[in-house]
Amino acid sequence: MSTANLGRDLGPFQPMRKAEHQFKAYVKPVHDDPAGAVAKLRRLHRDTPIGAENVEFYAWTDKMGCVVPGLVQVLGEYIWRKLIAADVLSVYFDIILREDFWPRDWYFVCPVIEGMTGIVRYAVDAKDKETGRVLLARAPQLWRNIWEHRHQFKSLRTYMDRDDNYPEPLVELIDDYATLYYLHHEVAPPLETYMPHVAIHAWMIYDQNGPVNTVNKAYACVINCSGDPKERLFSDILLSPSGVGAEGVVLRLKREFQGTQTAAMLNQSNALLLPLASFLEPLRYFGKHALMAEVSFMVDRFRDSPGTAAEKTSAYTIVLGFLK
Repeated sequence: MSTANLGRDLGPFQPMRKAEHQFKAYVKPVHDDPAGAVAKLRRLHRDTPIGAENVEFYAWTDKMGCVVPGLVQVLGEYIWRKLIAADVLSVYFDIILREDFWPRDWYFVCPVIEGMTGIVRYAVDAKDKETGRVLLARAPQLWRNIWEHRHQFKSLRTYMDRDDNYPEPLVELIDDYATLYYLHHEVAPPLETYMPHVAIHAWMIYDQNGPVNTVNKAYACVINCSGDPKERLFSDILLSPSGVGAEGVVLRLKREFQGTQTAAMLNQSNALLLPLASFLEPLRYFGKHALMAEVSFMVDRFRDSPGTAAEKTSAYTIVLGFLK
């Protein structure tokens, strides 16, 4: 996974909006004419052939990306209503579905993903049921497309984001989309939405870039999977050419156990860890990477850490799954 932007690079447009007065002037066209801003983004998207470079497209995407992720409480309902009426949602969907989207530079991909997250958060915060309905109707297409391009995932965080321990933008998008799904359906997103697939893959690859445990809502359905659906899911996620591989699973588990200080922390991922404990392919790497020793150290920490008896009992159930 590429992390080239984790050097000192803040992208080519950052100098134009670095100071507060610069930033206000930079985003003014979007604030003054939200519908026109969406129309321009749509035109640039349509006029840019797949695989072609278009600096104007990238620059306008960056400008929009400074506004669209804004919470409704900050941006204001007036601007949001204008953006939604101009169908900003469809434009962002269409850009993400471009065949050349994920291979593009991080400074183009990032504001698009953050913008889509902003739209999802707007639907939740403003209780906009119609926007939420459209987002959920298109969710399987969006998340299947994202899933099929997982081999092109890259870090979208800058060194400043990493210093502040911000999650990856894709992690935030999964988290907010799963929240929206639950609010509308009162259940976790099912496998056919492909959100669980992307969430588990993100949990596997992004943990060293920032927090990832917020994706647990998106893969919560996995704990109830069994038989062929579960086997296919984990084979696709872990053992396919784009997966992390059986040894990669063990290395990820080791990092998780090393960083877990309390039973409550471990329980956050129980919907994934319990099924993983019964997945046979990684077993042959347990000894090579001393995974059981790491489990033992973690349990020792639980003994002296805060937590209720119920929390610790639940955590020990997860641990026992790896000891069988």
